[in-house]
Amino acid sequence: MALALLAWGISGGAQVTVPAGSPDGSTAYTVNCTAGAREADGCTVDRATYVGWQVFHRSCHVCHAANAVGSEFAPNLLPRILQMDSRKFLNAMETGYAGEAEMAPWGENADVRPYFLELWRYLSARANGDLPPGEPRRTSFSSN
Repeated sequence: MALALLAWGISGGAQVTVPAGSPDGSTAYTVNCTAGAREADGCTVDRATYVGWQVFHRSCHVCHAANAVGSEFAPNLLPRILQMDSRKFLNAMETGYAGEAEMAPWGENADVRPYFLELWRYLSARANGDLPPGEPRRTSFSSN
């Protein structure tokens, strides 16, 4: 994925904003990590990416494990996210996914359906290596 912005912050960390597969840019995420952050608590993310983290850990981690790295009965999502664009991801969420493992559709789940783009942002940040594992902090001044 194309890197839209890479700027060094005052804290010695990096801020990364990446378009994640949507022509209108609506699925871009912003991650700002301190230099050498190995856990997400050393990072701040925009509101939507943080909501994606919350939804994932409320509804998806039961199968895909914390941080989307996979379990005995559901695959690691990180390499899969790198192989799809946001439209393919949204379709898989809406209608389900049939592959080596099958995922039921989430389109009828009112706790997940409104947050598909937020999930995409969080999973893209994890898959691209811009967001380390763990709970990130939400950027307090972020409006997106």
